[in-house]
Amino acid sequence: MSDTAPQLPHLPLAVLSREFSAATRRTLAQNGITDYDADTVAQLRQAGNFDDAVLAQAALLPPMPALYWAWLCVNRYLRKTLTPAGLAAQDAMKEWLAACAECGKEWLATGNVGDAAKLKVEQAGIAAWQAAEADGGNSAAGVLCRGAYWFGDNVVPPEMEEVKDKIPPAPELPYFMAAAAARLCVAADPEQSAAILGDCLDTAQIVLADPTVGAIIHRLAEQKMHRIG
Repeated sequence: MSDTAPQLPHLPLAVLSREFSAATRRTLAQNGITDYDADTVAQLRQAGNFDDAVLAQAALLPPMPALYWAWLCVNRYLRKTLTPAGLAAQDAMKEWLAACAECGKEWLATGNVGDAAKLKVEQAGIAAWQAAEADGGNSAAGVLCRGAYWFGDNVVPPEMEEVKDKIPPAPELPYFMAAAAARLCVAADPEQSAAILGDCLDTAQIVLADPTVGAIIHRLAEQKMHRIG
């Protein structure tokens, strides 16, 4: 992607700031800041506000790459600490990401996503939710699995079959789940939290450098879209 690439739409600061610390909200208000970018992430990191730096980084990505980024962080820093149910949730998340990647490649090739690919993502999202339930939803992997399900078109849990009407999830939910999982990585070792944060932020750049992810983000930006579908 070149320097002239169109800017990707991201969560409005008014939405994101609901999850920021009071100190960060106060600083933004005092300086009249109405938007955020990579420099904001760097400033939050320098100020030692690691939680908000993680949240801002997640929100600068589209929702699926944000969840992919957090999954990579969890795989590196927390996989060894996961219970068997947590490991199953992490693996269910991997399957969901693979289904999303297939959708992305189809969209890049044809401009559309077929029903079969959409169904595969939906089914993988349900499997991820079920894995999160089995895990108790307490681990970073379980948190990500909930984010995967809420990436879909219904916030109602799949086991609540009596609720016939779909209720669309708030668009910020996948971002917040990605940030929550990445925050758990940073907090895993308090003595190394600064180094872990730096590595996690570097990992976000690796995600952006992935050719398929980069192509998807570029096209989303051109079409002023947050996500495929």
